[in-house]
Amino acid sequence: MRLSVTEIYDRYYDKLSEKQLNQLLDMMDDVSKGMMNPEVRKTSLDYAHIKANVINGFNANPFESTNNISVWHCCWKSFKKIGFITILDPETGEPEEYTVDETYKVVGTELNVEWKWIVEVWEGYRAGEDLYFGIEPIEYQYVSADNPNA
Repeated sequence: MRLSVTEIYDRYYDKLSEKQLNQLLDMMDDVSKGMMNPEVRKTSLDYAHIKANVINGFNANPFESTNNISVWHCCWKSFKKIGFITILDPETGEPEEYTVDETYKVVGTELNVEWKWIVEVWEGYRAGEDLYFGIEPIEYQYVSADNPNA
């Protein structure tokens, strides 16, 4: 996507930290200076001074502002270790099963402990060249408690 700084903030403000918001504002300054930081601007990558030929009246996308920043959204699958713990309910005396994450420490009073690897879908965003944000597991991805991979 090509978005302005304000569009990025409007869409992703809940995924940006204050430090990342400041980086975004710095990008806005870079865009107004030709979208290159001073080190790059001094090299041969300074395309702002190259003459472009105009074909059919357009030398760029007419629907895109020159102040927009490229934003990428990526999703990928990973694995997450979870445990199925069976314990006796102290009130009823019946066995109950709970799902725990990999930080759970076995205490020895469990009837059964079974560890499995399940698929977990993650997402993340990149704005510009190096502003990464919103890198986290996707919410509400588990449909069935009986089969976490479903």
